[in-house]
Amino acid sequence: MLPQKPSLTAALAFVIRRRRVKKQQSAKDVYGPAGLGKSVYERLEENVRGFSAEQIRAIARVHGMKAWELMQEAEDALDNDEVPPKPPSVAAWRKAFGFDP
Repeated sequence: MLPQKPSLTAALAFVIRRRRVKKQQSAKDVYGPAGLGKSVYERLEENVRGFSAEQIRAIARVHGMKAWELMQEAEDALDNDEVPPKPPSVAAWRKAFGFDP
């Protein structure tokens, strides 16, 4: 059985995390100004739960973007096969993305 291609939600989680790490921001630097709770944001970024349109908009604004631009970045990441499939554990997923040593 071939691995399933990652979902758009997984790609969105990936690009949000990648953008935050690239800017050397903490999660709090994003979830605070976005008006999201810590656990909600972490679950979104770890692809444990889906995003609402309002959450996407709030996170995009923190990054100086429009929601559609963030979604476009996620779609581009999918199209370019930048989003690896999610391993069985969040820890393995973080390591696969290169966010944890």
